[in-house]
Amino acid sequence: NARGAERIPCSQDHGVARVLEQLEGEAPDDGVVVDDDDLSGQERRYSIIIPFMRIIAGGSRGRWFKGAPKELPVHPISARIKKSVFDILRPRLEGARVLDLYAGTGAVGLEALSRGAQSAFFVDRDKRCLAVVEENMKRLDLAAKGRACYGDVLQDLSWIPFRAGVPDFDIIYMGPPYRDAENRMLAYSTPTLARVA
Repeated sequence: NARGAERIPCSQDHGVARVLEQLEGEAPDDGVVVDDDDLSGQERRYSIIIPFMRIIAGGSRGRWFKGAPKELPVHPISARIKKSVFDILRPRLEGARVLDLYAGTGAVGLEALSRGAQSAFFVDRDKRCLAVVEENMKRLDLAAKGRACYGDVLQDLSWIPFRAGVPDFDIIYMGPPYRDAENRMLAYSTPTLARVA
């Protein structure tokens, strides 16, 4: 939904990358509509909606990072639920080693790093999501503390501590799809809990 979103002109000399730089530290709404005046040279006009999410607290508080493009099957955690989760986790965050399963945009692991977690390891089976996570870590200057890795959470998970470089994790967060392709509720949650346990 682009209603209320900030609208910024985009041209050959002021492309999407420049627009993203311009938005650093600012506070767009649900998304930013970037108007492309003439990138194709055909005097056509395009609109690109760039979704953004925000770090709530900690060292990166108030900074914006890239959300999931609409073509990805990802429904990021809402700000309200994320705040509730971290209100509960607050006493355990300092120095914690965090595992973010079904990472999506990396919103939970990034928030944990901002609030003092020692490290975060992001796992997702969609490489496009992993690219978004890696971009967000760089954007928030958190790349030294996090790592994104391809993996199917419904398969063997024994490789994760080795790849993450830690013996175990203090916090494991999982945000699987609520339904599977056959519309079965909690089809991912139950088997994932069994593997993590």
